[in-house]
Amino acid sequence: MRGAVLFLVLAATLGACASSSSGPEPARLERVATSGAGMFTAAWTVVGADAIPENEPFELDVRLYHDAERTRPLTGAELIVSAWMPDHGHGMNRRPEATEVEPGRYRVRGMLLHMGGFWQLFLDVIAGGVSERAQFELELP
Repeated sequence: MRGAVLFLVLAATLGACASSSSGPEPARLERVATSGAGMFTAAWTVVGADAIPENEPFELDVRLYHDAERTRPLTGAELIVSAWMPDHGHGMNRRPEATEVEPGRYRVRGMLLHMGGFWQLFLDVIAGGVSERAQFELELP
């Protein structure tokens, strides 16, 4: 009996590890931060790429949550995304737009970091009459 159970466990494990003919999707770098006073937790990835490109338009997939455990999606929020280069004293040349595409998941279009160097990415969320910010530090080569 124990041999049969072991066989079933191995078969299930190998089946789960098998890849499709199209190949595995590349891993996406996910960044996570909680806002200043803890109103929300944000997690984001770059859409269709492993890293933020320099001087090329890109999109972000942002997920907002009420909790640090990321179990309760934050829906119906207004999300404003911006970036700042403190060493140069300027921000982005574009104003990206965020749209909620499913509960708690937002697509940010129109992102462009026009030069390499140190950037700060800001996610400002307005929900329930309260505004709060999550901040990320980025280094573009």
